[in-house]
Amino acid sequence: MKIQIYPSSELANALICAAQSKDLSLNALILEVLENKFLEKENMPVSELTNIVFKEVTSYVEQNTDMEFDLFVASETFRNIPMTADGKPSPLRAQIGRSFANSVRSGRFELPIQKVKLENGKNKLSLNNALVYKLMIKNEPLNSPLPLYEPIYEKIRSWIGYFENQPKIKYNENPEAHDQYRQQNDLDCVLRNGNLNADTIFSLWLPLRYTLVSLNGYVKIEHTTGLKIEKTIPFLKSLISNNNLEKLLPKEKQTTVLLSNLFKLGQRIENTMLLPVRALQKRGGKPYFDYMPYFLYECFEGGDFFGYFGADKKFIQWVIDEDLDMFFNGNISKENIIDLANTGDLKKGIPTEINDLLVNYIKILEQRRNRFVE
Repeated sequence: MKIQIYPSSELANALICAAQSKDLSLNALILEVLENKFLEKENMPVSELTNIVFKEVTSYVEQNTDMEFDLFVASETFRNIPMTADGKPSPLRAQIGRSFANSVRSGRFELPIQKVKLENGKNKLSLNNALVYKLMIKNEPLNSPLPLYEPIYEKIRSWIGYFENQPKIKYNENPEAHDQYRQQNDLDCVLRNGNLNADTIFSLWLPLRYTLVSLNGYVKIEHTTGLKIEKTIPFLKSLISNNNLEKLLPKEKQTTVLLSNLFKLGQRIENTMLLPVRALQKRGGKPYFDYMPYFLYECFEGGDFFGYFGADKKFIQWVIDEDLDMFFNGNISKENIIDLANTGDLKKGIPTEINDLLVNYIKILEQRRNRFVE
């Protein structure tokens, strides 16, 4: 049976904060609260079980620093979770597995853990058909570089998977299905525990597009991939086939190194924010195209998005709450917005020098990264 609830914004924020603190999905948290309130169950709450598993994994990794592992190997509690409950498949292992993956991805886990990748860039699976993890090399900084192309391949594959599996009907025909799919599959929402107000700060598609065009031009891109450059399944699949990505992004180019670093940081929680209302997600369309300086400019009085705040002081408080103050050179004001693309116009986000944009984006995300790990 499926039951829908429509919480107030105050309650929704409280639930989201509680879910984040317990490394649970919103759905798991709500079920736990309701079961504790209305049912007499001997089973341990999911949040407590998750906490125990995480502690056991930490202990295992500290004693086996050079070994790869999955949750089944690293946690006795996880191994002992029954596969069925009340005659039906138990979702507990899957829930805890997702919580662990999200905790690792967002950098919230106690130790610097990362997923193990195969040479083709895909996730390595154990004999238990589970994700394999490992401790980062001792003394390796958290933002140490991954193999050059891996972060870019990972993101492109995620775009392809998202497009291929999203609901085929239009949003207005079944909003619930679209919202549920986004909660479970959109990286912003996943990193923010299913919050539909989550949004990307820097869309990674545009830096990728700008870089490809800057290094190659449109003719070479089409000649190499057989398609015009656009964010579609055919083009993305062609881009990661036949070493096309490596051909178009030479490893000796500093621009390629910068793009790789941006893609690594850009798939973590520091590249997300919570918008006050979902309607602001239209900043991804014309003419803003997710360019943050343009978006921030239009949020001040007289701007296209000012109506969603109603007063500059409310917008400024939101900037502070979301740790976006690093987009300003000094006080939070329209005049102090940093021109990240160095175009001389906050409404023009296509850079003349691609490296300038990439460096500035990386600096912003590194600053936000420090806030999240403090």
